[in-house]
Amino acid sequence: QVLKPGAPLLIWRLAQAQQAGRCELEVVSAPDCGCALMEDWVVLARMHAAANETDKAWEPPSPPYELALLAAECNLMRWRTAKGLVNEKCWNGFVQHVRRETQRITAVSS
Repeated sequence: QVLKPGAPLLIWRLAQAQQAGRCELEVVSAPDCGCALMEDWVVLARMHAAANETDKAWEPPSPPYELALLAAECNLMRWRTAKGLVNEKCWNGFVQHVRRETQRITAVSS
């Protein structure tokens, strides 16, 4: 569930791993399980076994600041939803924002 509730840092990490040859990444657009008219992304990642100890210690570069802010926005939306402060229309708008920003920052799309 990349777009709802939002996991932009997961996409960043997997996209970086794919660029480093550490995984194969596929992102599939699918309806959200709770709201059939709302888009979500499902991530399929096939990780490659580390060839040596150096590979096992691989870490992606730090995400761009704007992606970290997007992740914080996602956390806030989850908190607000748990408090009953977010309706489906608000979530749908937020999902579109997360999709646009995630695509722009990571160059990953469904």
